Amino acid sequence: MPHSTASQLSNSCLNLVLIGGGHSHAVALAKWRRKSPQPIATITLITPTLQTIYSGAVPGYLAGLCDRRACELNVGTAFGVNVILDDVVGLDLLKQQVICQNHDPIDFDIASLNIGSTPKLPPGTIASHRVIPMKPMGQMLDRLEQRLADCFETGFEEANPVSIAIVGGGLGGVEVALSLKARWGAALDLTLISRGAIAAEQPKPLQQFLIAELQRRSIAIHPHTTVKTTIETADHLSLQLSSGNTHRCEISLWATEATAPDWLQASGLATDDRGFAMVDATLRSVSHSTIFASGDIAAIQNTPLPKSGVLAVRQGHTLSQNLLHKAPTHRLSRFQPRSAYLSLVSLGDGRAVASYGRSAWVSAPFQFLLGRWKRSIDQTFVDRINFETPLHFNLRV
Repeated sequence: MPHSTASQLSNSCLNLVLIGGGHSHAVALAKWRRKSPQPIATITLITPTLQTIYSGAVPGYLAGLCDRRACELNVGTAFGVNVILDDVVGLDLLKQQVICQNHDPIDFDIASLNIGSTPKLPPGTIASHRVIPMKPMGQMLDRLEQRLADCFETGFEEANPVSIAIVGGGLGGVEVALSLKARWGAALDLTLISRGAIAAEQPKPLQQFLIAELQRRSIAIHPHTTVKTTIETADHLSLQLSSGNTHRCEISLWATEATAPDWLQASGLATDDRGFAMVDATLRSVSHSTIFASGDIAAIQNTPLPKSGVLAVRQGHTLSQNLLHKAPTHRLSRFQPRSAYLSLVSLGDGRAVASYGRSAWVSAPFQFLLGRWKRSIDQTFVDRINFETPLHFNLRV
């Protein structure tokens, strides 16, 4: 018997598979929990870990302003959800099955992708204890903390500082640099390498403020510079720069251009020229009506958008309505991106600055107020998701 589409199914028999525990799925699960105290479909979540790291809270954690729990969304503890701890390595769109690395294929009527993205590394470079991609963020935090612990155990902070190169000069890279410096001070020697200008997409006043702040904290910056290749040895990593110089460091963090896994395009799903799942405004695949995608892994047709946790959260509200629609006549909700979004940028020391569209707020009297506001927003979001996804689930490992 062929699988049915969502429009032919009632909620009670819908076999919904959520691939990845990203921000969009966390929001959708929380909204379904508020709507009904009982499971409203057969829902399976496939995720490598029970906790997803909320990107907005990471700078505060790296700066020592909060603990790890303040960053963790407990997506794997939602009501009535079958949780499979595994990595997805493919889709069989003819059989409507999700292919897992360590489990048998999982059947679905509807599948939703929210697996994030990974930073692009130079040719021949692979992730290691010295080459640490910023995403997935949980892995990044684990690897960075272990590497710093190893370095500090050998007395690096006393003899000479641990050298860290952050590759990627967007807001994410800037926040991480400022946060690490705020926490560790002279124990870290930080360098920020950016393919273009630092914080290039931000209003000029904010961009200028952040550059001055980096310089004030003695964080070296290399704008308009790319890393061509890397050479890793037993005791250091060498970055070969487009300027012709070589930068030597103990650790490198990569917040570069987002990439999608190869298996997504290989599955036959429609993708953009970078391999991200192509969806329409309802977040449904333009080629397969039983597949939805959101967050970093999605590319909305004719609507270029940045890869952003804020957008993934907002798309979760649209997903929560569309994944469980009941009847053929049900009209899917459309994701309506705003023309501008508020960006609160943590400075790592309790302060923050902000932008909205082409406006910026960087004046000193506002910085601590904005910092408190950012921490309140982040903590409220994490607490709300976790409170509304109580411990009641079936786990397979």
